[in-house]
Amino acid sequence: MNQDTRAGQAPPANPQAAGIRDTAISFASELGRMALLLVAQVLLARFLEPAGRGSYAVCNVFGAVLTVICFLGTDVGFLYFIGSRKFSISEGVASTFLFALVCSAAAIGLGLLLVRMPWEFFSKASPTAFYLALASVPIVFLDVTLVRCLPQLRQFTWYGLLTALEAVLYTVNVVVFVRVLDGGVNGALIGVMVTSGLVLLAALGVLRWKCGLTWIWPSWGRLKEILHYGVRYYFGKISNLVNFQVGTLLLAALAPEAEIGLFSLALAMAVRIEVVPGALTTVLFSRVAADAAGRAELVAQCVRITLVVVGLLLAVGALAAYPFFALALPQYMPAVAVLWLLMPGEWIRSAAKLFVPYFNGTNRPGIASAAVALGLATNVILLLVLMPLWRISGVALSVTASYVVSSVFLAVAFRRVSGLGYWQTWCFKRADWNVSVEAVRSLWRRCLGGSREPS
Repeated sequence: MNQDTRAGQAPPANPQAAGIRDTAISFASELGRMALLLVAQVLLARFLEPAGRGSYAVCNVFGAVLTVICFLGTDVGFLYFIGSRKFSISEGVASTFLFALVCSAAAIGLGLLLVRMPWEFFSKASPTAFYLALASVPIVFLDVTLVRCLPQLRQFTWYGLLTALEAVLYTVNVVVFVRVLDGGVNGALIGVMVTSGLVLLAALGVLRWKCGLTWIWPSWGRLKEILHYGVRYYFGKISNLVNFQVGTLLLAALAPEAEIGLFSLALAMAVRIEVVPGALTTVLFSRVAADAAGRAELVAQCVRITLVVVGLLLAVGALAAYPFFALALPQYMPAVAVLWLLMPGEWIRSAAKLFVPYFNGTNRPGIASAAVALGLATNVILLLVLMPLWRISGVALSVTASYVVSSVFLAVAFRRVSGLGYWQTWCFKRADWNVSVEAVRSLWRRCLGGSREPS
């Protein structure tokens, strides 16, 4: 094994204390990121107005769909092989850059052909905006993938710093490019590229400094392994994105930009709650992938904690939504009802998302793919029925129903694979409370500079 495989990946002397500390750091950084991104979403909504917000959402969907279609799940494969210690960081990053080069060329080429099509979708924004969305594909892909690999290398503090930096830069760039420079939708898209580019450079610097990253030519064998894993998760990744964005895609074809803007803002705010399972997933994936048994009990504990924490946060958000929109975004008031309809689905989805790193980390990505595909089928069927009746509220109900269906599938699959009963998985225990309290204490000690826990 190469020297850089070991850099930054030494096993902790006290795994339990290190795990609690890492979880607390990740959770705190994600909560801070959520707050900053909410501020950015509010500013973006105010600067662009509903129609401009709708055009921006359509361009983002366009770039995201092309990325998922053309990159063949290689980002998930990279994270799996880094987290399971089967690749060195240099092998993984070199392979990822090569995939980014080839797959971006395919995505941009396909996008340039599609933009020329006389479809209603491409009338929702200017051609320049769609070209900017295409230009951002490789930068955003590499930024997201390399930052997400830091937790797999046990660099949780740096992961937290970079995610916080990204949220700060994005908020600043929204103000600079959209408001100060009056760039409108184009300015918002340029802001995304500038943010991702700067964070990508910072991530490469951290990997070089802390993990011994060097450039090597990727071997064909490593490329095949990443591609083989990615393809097995590929259809699930496509289904997941389409399930998440199918409402926006359908609205882009049938609704005016302002209506798209209302729905996209509500959806963007609702999914911010997923930073909670995102923080736990960040810690879980590396531990599950490095353990042959998969650590099912730890996964179940994270599911229970997420269910309680997200439930409380969503309850507060539901109560605050109406007065907040009335004061800060009065032109978006119809989005409040959409936000309320999305919240139940986000609650169950947030808890069930913790099963995904278990299946991916135990080399069963097909289960997660099947769950997403089932949710997508539910979403599409209900959209055809509910959208003509209730417009954006019908779209929100379809999304919530799809989340519930896919979450139930994941819960049943986890029961069968792990052997843990439903009561063992879902019933909150005193030990869960103790772990949560210790995580808060660990973070507090670290903030005060008093942490002496071994890493």
